[in-house]
Amino acid sequence: MRFPMNPLSSVSAFGKGRTVVEPASPPIRHLQLDVSGISVHCLAAGDRGRPIMILHAGGVDAAGLSFRWTIPALAKDHRIFAPDWPGLRQE
Repeated sequence: MRFPMNPLSSVSAFGKGRTVVEPASPPIRHLQLDVSGISVHCLAAGDRGRPIMILHAGGVDAAGLSFRWTIPALAKDHRIFAPDWPGLRQE
């Protein structure tokens, strides 16, 4: 099986600061949720299909950082919700 693109060329392009893939629509919405008195930032996208909640790792990570490419791809066929852990907010 031949792949249409050499994966190493993508890595090389990334290392030179060029964008290889752009995020696609649908747009990502920012929600501010109140969960038992705690404010939680949540990214949401998509308006059809089954809902999916995706959780990022802890520490300095945030949903927008971990799932920048994943949310738009999944949102084509699903409703996606990606909350940040309480106290985290990525602008």
